[in-house]
Amino acid sequence: MEENKKENKKVRNVIILILIMILCIGIGVGIAYFLMNKENIDSEESNNDNEEVILNSQLGQLSEKSFNNMKSNNEELGEEEKEVLEYYDNDYFEIYSTEALQKYPQVFKGAKLKITPLVVKKIIKSTDEEYEVLVSGGYTMEQSTEEIEYALKGTQLEERLIEGECIQVYGKYTDINTYQVDGKSYTVPTITPINIVRGDENRFNFDTISKVAKYIFGNDIKVTEPDDYEIWEDDDMMYDYYKVTLDNQSNANFKSFKMEKNTGYIAYNRTENNLSDDVLKTLRVSSDFEHFIVETSDSKLNKYYIDYFDKSYNKLWSREFDCKLTTSSVSTMDYTTEKMAIVVDNDLYLIDLKTGENIIEPVIVGSKMKINMFDDGIILIGNENKDTIMKVDFNGNILYRVDADTSMSISDVYTQMVNNKLVVRMIGMSNDENIQNTKMLEKYLVLNEDGSIEYSTNETERIS
Repeated sequence: MEENKKENKKVRNVIILILIMILCIGIGVGIAYFLMNKENIDSEESNNDNEEVILNSQLGQLSEKSFNNMKSNNEELGEEEKEVLEYYDNDYFEIYSTEALQKYPQVFKGAKLKITPLVVKKIIKSTDEEYEVLVSGGYTMEQSTEEIEYALKGTQLEERLIEGECIQVYGKYTDINTYQVDGKSYTVPTITPINIVRGDENRFNFDTISKVAKYIFGNDIKVTEPDDYEIWEDDDMMYDYYKVTLDNQSNANFKSFKMEKNTGYIAYNRTENNLSDDVLKTLRVSSDFEHFIVETSDSKLNKYYIDYFDKSYNKLWSREFDCKLTTSSVSTMDYTTEKMAIVVDNDLYLIDLKTGENIIEPVIVGSKMKINMFDDGIILIGNENKDTIMKVDFNGNILYRVDADTSMSISDVYTQMVNNKLVVRMIGMSNDENIQNTKMLEKYLVLNEDGSIEYSTNETERIS
């Protein structure tokens, strides 16, 4: 009997020991699982933190870009922002014949061009992936020139090009190539299209402008075609536009706008915003896409204003300038998320976008028409023969000056950054005492980063 008790006690002790061992193993497994899970969570949090740092870094780099230098193909941007940048992108050299491209490939290679009108003459290739076509100038096949003038080569379009079709092309000049067709050889500039406009269509259609308008102003808007009376009543030479009207008409600064169909340009509707014929108001979007910049020119009072609004239409600050308004008294503006640069009445202003205050004292730079901000300074383009192109740092110190070396009276300047070089196109009238002999001339300059001239064309009768 006593032996049975001892035996049972031994069995119980063994069972208890086994249970304790199982419990210890379970606790150990639980602790190991917890530690592994915590390590994964920490790792995941660390990855998330790293992703956030990378994203913030990308956005930071993006915010350092000025609006004029932001690209619509930037992968950090959303589709709506890309549409807005594409709409405001007017940096295309307008070309009407191949003469300029044939003469100066060292100027145009890599540049963005607008070429119009063109007729599709020959289809070289048209697969599901890509197309190659030869085109010549003209509005119809019957009116088109016999000579092939350009080759277009790109990713296949949703609506394929066909022979005889009339088009306008916004694209990039890649090279001069030779093509063999029907026993003939053609050596012509090759263009990679960015946008193809067909027939009488506009560069920006209703759907595109509606998307851009809704992103800028919100969904509570109406986009319509103006009628003939509205165009006549709002007479300021802006005919091809869509009218954008905000549903909420309580804010006197934001009621009705005109969005150009062929050029990225938003102006205030004169009639519905109660503007006199002496006043021109235009609207731009900030580089953070969260603010509005409104420019107002009053030719009667000789005043120029800049107003800065948030997306809720609250005015954050306003600047007023006294100047006699001419084509060159106020330059175009450029801006990052933090600062804006503009030339008004010969003075360069660098303005803090948070406060509207001057970052530096205004610097005398002379008459300037166009402005472009870069990481290391600001490039200024004027319409005078002396100091036509200048670059200053952000303290207003002049880094370089370039004279146009031309005898023409410059009326327009156009610029592009191509392969890290500044290409400047100047257009103006020849200075001839006999008005009958005056001609429209143009000249191109290609500048290196240090301001040295890499190439300069002669003054030529306007090629485009």
